[in-house]
Amino acid sequence: MVMMEAVILGKPILTTDVSGADEMLDGGKYGMIVENSEDGLYKGMKEILTNPELYQHYCNMAEQRKDYLNEDAIMDRLEAILEEA
Repeated sequence: MVMMEAVILGKPILTTDVSGADEMLDGGKYGMIVENSEDGLYKGMKEILTNPELYQHYCNMAEQRKDYLNEDAIMDRLEAILEEA
């Protein structure tokens, strides 16, 4: 839920490799996915916070990912799944 809220707000996303992160962020395209450890979080946070270009990149990607959460887009994906069944 927090990842979706960050996308809606256009904030860069940093998450550990947990269930749903890969799908929500398309394998890291729309946000940074790090190892699920203190060290992984530390390194990811340091990288994003010390690299303004990377920070802005993930802000831009979050804006693009808003379309993924659009109600019409969600319904289209659900209809496609149901048609395949």
